[in-house]
Amino acid sequence: MRGPVVASNGGRTGAFFAYDPDVKKTIALLFALVSGFYVFFASWIPDPLPFLDEATALVIFVKSMSVLGFDLTRFVPFLGKKTKPEGKTGGPVVDV
Repeated sequence: MRGPVVASNGGRTGAFFAYDPDVKKTIALLFALVSGFYVFFASWIPDPLPFLDEATALVIFVKSMSVLGFDLTRFVPFLGKKTKPEGKTGGPVVDV
């Protein structure tokens, strides 16, 4: 006898939704279009979303474009690249 059948798209993983890169890119494209429209045309129309200002929409736009493969962080100074410090990693210190 087999175990209970789970309604799943995840195949063998048992996850409810299977990971699909196309779905991730589609959602990122949707966010990029909406937030890009809001960033570029928010000054011409009345504020439809008072809790979302232009800076937040710009961050959403830049991050969703990075998911799509376009690096726009060089144009936004407060979203600089994260760099790891040079040198040793933070491992245990062994004195001999």
